[in-house]
Amino acid sequence: MDQSQILNWMWGDARHLPLNQFFNLYCTKLSEAGLPVRRIHLSMQELHPEYLATSFLWMVTGTNERHFYRSDHPEESVDYLNSPLKPLFEGGSAIRGRLDGANSEFDFPVMNELREEGYTDYAIYPLSFRYGRYAAISFAADRVGGFSDDHIAFIESLLLPTQLQFEFLSLDRMFHTVLNTYVGNSASKRIVTGEIERGVAKPINAVLWYADLRRFTELAETLAPDELMQLLNEYFEILVHAVEDGGGEVLKFIGDALLAVFPLSERHHIADVACEVALAAAEEAIDTIANANKTAVTQSNPKSSWELRSMWAKLCSAISARKTAWILQSLAPRST
Repeated sequence: MDQSQILNWMWGDARHLPLNQFFNLYCTKLSEAGLPVRRIHLSMQELHPEYLATSFLWMVTGTNERHFYRSDHPEESVDYLNSPLKPLFEGGSAIRGRLDGANSEFDFPVMNELREEGYTDYAIYPLSFRYGRYAAISFAADRVGGFSDDHIAFIESLLLPTQLQFEFLSLDRMFHTVLNTYVGNSASKRIVTGEIERGVAKPINAVLWYADLRRFTELAETLAPDELMQLLNEYFEILVHAVEDGGGEVLKFIGDALLAVFPLSERHHIADVACEVALAAAEEAIDTIANANKTAVTQSNPKSSWELRSMWAKLCSAISARKTAWILQSLAPRST
């Protein structure tokens, strides 16, 4: 097995690939180089507002990407606590298990499951990333006799460049995630392309979209902090989905309010069209919140439901310089 072609690819064209595409091609190239691997699994911590970690699973039949959401507390799950990831993420070294040996049971359920699926060998290695982030990559074979010493030596000879490449691409992904989270998609693209000169502004033609939660002060004084945060999270999630589904972009959260724009672009190149799209987003949000209110009433939570309903009287001012009156008139029937 020759590692030179894989290394040349990794230090060349592969540097410009998204992480998921690199992982898929990396696994394919290992297999094509003669490594009898039929399953490769990468797990890595993420810096993301919604999920804590991501896993990539490659098999001969295809690749799957899975996110582990922070709200589910994956670090406390039985699957994680009983997996080889836990000791590796706590500073442990590589773990190897011949699945076709005499052992009847392994310490980690995943190894027992792989053996039942016909795999004969398993090896998992920690990958050390900066900023205290953890990652690990595992390899499984179904070849009679498992991995040979030469196969393991081949895997380990590529570990350092593999670690560096995954870290580089994950940092690039993290960089874009943080920018998109805090400044928005359009602004982040401008920043990445170098539009960061102090004091320089770029005018845009766009429809403004504003939503506000009424009587928020009263809610803040009557609801417990956890209940209030849950209400805000649900409220903003509905609004953000409505905006983004229509091609808009959230500019900022202002306490209990949200400001978004629907730029005039190739998708919405006429002001009338952009206004109609913004109004459609408002209608979608209104319908979704109405369904959420019904659920709240069913769950004996009328207070939150009533407050959310009253908020929609002030829902949206989607305005442009020439269309303000038309839009406000269109919204009038809803303000009851």
